[in-house]
Amino acid sequence: MLTILLSLTVGLLVGGGCMAFVAARRIGEEAARQFDRGVVEGRWLGGAIGQTADEAARRRRVTALA
Repeated sequence: MLTILLSLTVGLLVGGGCMAFVAARRIGEEAARQFDRGVVEGRWLGGAIGQTADEAARRRRVTALA
C-alpha cells in the first residue's frame, strides 16, 4: 500500500514538473514572438516624447473621454 502511494506521489510530482517545464518554454517562445511582432510593427520605436505609438494613442483616447 505504501509503495502505491509513494509511486503515485512521485508520478504526480514528475508529471507536474514536466508540464511546468513545457508551459514555461511555450511562454518564453510566445514572448519572443510578441517582441518580434512589436519590432516589425514599430511598437518599440519611441515617439518625440519617448512614448510608443500605442501609449500616445491610448493617452489621446483617454483625454478625449475625459
